[in-house]
Formats: sequence, C-alpha cells, structure tokens
Amino acid sequence: MEDQLGDEYSATSRSSCHSSPVGRSQRPGSASLGLFLGWFGLVGDPQAEAAQNGASVEVLQREVRELRSRVRNARNEAKEAWNKVGAEQDVNRKLRQTIEELESERDSLGRSVKELEAQIRQVQALAFEGIGDDSWAAGDDSTARVDLENLHGRLKAWAKKYAIDEMSEVQGLAPDQFQSFIQLLAQVVRNRFDAPNVIENFQSGPMNRKSPAICIQGLLSHHVYVNIVGQPFFVLGETGKALQNVYRAIYRVNGNESHAWRSRTLRLLATPPADMQQGDKPHDYSAFQKAICHQVAEEFFSGPAKHLIQSSHRESKDSDGQCFKDLDSIVQYAGDLSYRLWTRRTVVRVVSLPDLCNMPFRGNSDLMKAHPLHRLYEDEDRCDGWLIGVVAHPAVLADGTSDGKDYNTARVWMKVEVLLAEE
Repeated sequence: MEDQLGDEYSATSRSSCHSSPVGRSQRPGSASLGLFLGWFGLVGDPQAEAAQNGASVEVLQREVRELRSRVRNARNEAKEAWNKVGAEQDVNRKLRQTIEELESERDSLGRSVKELEAQIRQVQALAFEGIGDDSWAAGDDSTARVDLENLHGRLKAWAKKYAIDEMSEVQGLAPDQFQSFIQLLAQVVRNRFDAPNVIENFQSGPMNRKSPAICIQGLLSHHVYVNIVGQPFFVLGETGKALQNVYRAIYRVNGNESHAWRSRTLRLLATPPADMQQGDKPHDYSAFQKAICHQVAEEFFSGPAKHLIQSSHRESKDSDGQCFKDLDSIVQYAGDLSYRLWTRRTVVRVVSLPDLCNMPFRGNSDLMKAHPLHRLYEDEDRCDGWLIGVVAHPAVLADGTSDGKDYNTARVWMKVEVLLAEE
C-alpha cells in the first residue's frame, strides 16, 4: 500500500511539473503544500471566510454607527448645556443690572430724604423763631368762631337724633339710678326746688317731648367743653394736670410769659422730633389724643346721661353702633379744636351754669342767646329778667390777642345758649 501511494505521488508530481512550470511569483512547492493541506482538511473554504469577514464588517459598522449616534447625542447635549449656560448668564447680567439700578435709586432716595429732612428742620426753625408773634397759630378769631359753631351744630344734631322721645321715661329708673341722673343733670339745669320737681317741670305740656334733646345736648356739651375744649393739656392725663399746675405757677409770676410758655409747649409736644428718621416709630401725641377722646366719649355714653339715649342705641357701644360712632367722631373733632385754640397765645375760658345761674337774661346781651324754642327776635326784650333754666351750650370767651396783649379784655367766641325759666 505504501509503495502504491508513493508511486501515485511520484506520478502526480511529475505530471504537475510538466504541466505547470513554476513562475516567478509562485514559490516552489506551494501547490504541493496546498494540496497536502487540502487533503487533510486544514485549508478554509473561501466562501466561508468571506461570510465570516462580512459578518465582522457588519458588526464593526454597527458599532461605528452606535458610536456616531452617541457622538451626535453628546454634541446635542453639549449644545443644550451651552444654551442653558448662555441663558443663565443673560439672567445674571439682567439681575446685576437691576441691582445696580436699585442701588442707584436707593442712593437717590436717600439723598432726597436728607434734603427733605434739612428742609423740615429749616421750616421748624423758622416756625419757632416766629413763635413770639403767634404767626403759626391756626386761624384768627373768625376761624375760631366758625369751628366752635360747627361743634355746636354737631352736638345739637346728635342730641336730637338719639334722645329719648319723652322725659317721662326716666321715671322708671331705680332710685339710685334716678338720684345719679338728677345729680348729673344739675350741671346744666338750675334746680330751684327739690329734685322731683325738676323732672315734673320737664314733663309738663310740650316740654315732655322737647326737654330730653335739650338736656342731653347740654350734658354732652358740658362734658366735652369741661374735659377737652377748656383743658390745654387734656391729652397727657395726670402729666397734663402737672403741666397745668406749672402753667398756673408761671402765671402768678408773669402772666404773659405763662401763655407764651403754654402755647410753645403744646406746639413742641405735637411736633415730631427734628432728627426723626424714615422708619422711626410714629409720633405719639396724635395717638394719645385719639385715645383720650375715645375714653371721654365712653365715659359719657356709659354714665347717667345714657338714660336720655334711646334704649335701642345705648345697648350697643361697639364700633358697629352708629350712635356711639357718631359720638366718638364729635369728641375727636373737639380734641382737634382744643389743640388749635390752645396753641394760640389767647386764653380760652368756658362759661357755664355756675357762672350764670343768678344772672338775669337780656335780649341784647353779648354773652347769652335764648334757645330757639323761645322764638325771640334779635334784641327782643319780652324775656328780659328771666333766669336761666337749662344751659344747652356753654359760652366760650377769649382773653388776650395773638401778640400776647390785652388779657384784661375778653372777646366772645361763642354765646351761651339757654332755655329760660320764667319767675
């Protein structure tokens, strides 16, 4: 067998040598080696190798495509990130610009505030320099009369609106309530006899329906004038009483100086400090005045005079009660008026029943005027000699001028309004 295979190999070799001469590019023995490897099955199939190479190429191409896609996505993300960075930079630039504008505006406002404060100090200095001639006082005598007449009208209108219908209603009061009511009524009603006769006189004829409004007007006017209009330092409570004592002490030494001191002190108390800065706590004087006036209104509304107020109104004292709300508004107005009057160097005097109870009425009086119920014409004398029965509104006198002179000469700013009692 080996010999046979050897012969076949030799024959084949010879045949190959004769039929295929070796070229320059063909190495000797390469064909034999290929035949040998092919014989034993070690030489790969070209088609299989091509398929395998094609699959490898496809894998590589797919990986390349994926890498390119990732690159594109990364570039897009980078672009979006840069866009966001640019937008945020724009926002930051705008914010910095806004901050710079606000800082500039703040500096400008600060300079304006300082300029205004300087102007205020100059105005205050000028005002205090002119205090000697009373040039800062609010209005002249005619202005004071108009303001007082306005207060009188508001007091009268409130009394007519909220007074009880008939004086006989007070007869149902308990004995202690009735006694307190009569004692209060004596402030404005002259009682020539015993207490019950006062009410009986008011219950007779048309007076039964007219007297409640007249009496409560008189009581409210007395309450407001005695506690507010006639008191220069009413806002300060107990401190005000101490200042009133100082005022009297200075008056005993030098009357003119005492009035200048009083007007100057009130002016300074109500003036905000010259060095007051923006944002400081508001000045307290106006708040004190409002609180004291509210307290004065509450005292009247809850006192014995309440028996002359219609029950439907006196039972509601809260802020929703129109009766008390109107009363508080009137008293607040009286507080403002008191300040305006007392910051003048003129002295304000309130004249009421104790000063007039024994003074006979005269139709041509500069001090008194009859209540409209009497229907007296000017200078008519048919009620001359009658005594005062009820003071519906006190008189207000002014002593002295705006330049601090003539304190011995009184001027009548408001006449006393009286209901007369025939003897």
